[in-house]
Amino acid sequence: MKKTEQEILYEQYKYFSDEKLEEIINSNEYDEVAHVVAQKVLSEDRTEYYRGVIKRQQEQQRQAQLEQIKQQEKEVDWLYDYIRQISKNLRFLKNVVITFIVFYIISCLIILFNIIK
Repeated sequence: MKKTEQEILYEQYKYFSDEKLEEIINSNEYDEVAHVVAQKVLSEDRTEYYRGVIKRQQEQQRQAQLEQIKQQEKEVDWLYDYIRQISKNLRFLKNVVITFIVFYIISCLIILFNIIK
């Protein structure tokens, strides 16, 4: 089933803002069919249009929240990486200290054995 020009315009115009529809009605750039359809859309219930506006606003808010969460995750990731690097450095220092203690004990034992002989 083929749609008429009015049906096609109606499907487009029902998502237009009131200002845009007023512009179509008052403008000489559009033909008579466009004027009639714009008046029809303005005179009808605009609930679907406002639902779409609200839905777009909610989507924008959701996107802003996602961006904020991603930014926070980046900050946390940076902090996590920094803490992990510090822990690696502390492990290295611990291993160095243990190594020096072992060498110290071994050298003390060697000295002790040399004294006893």
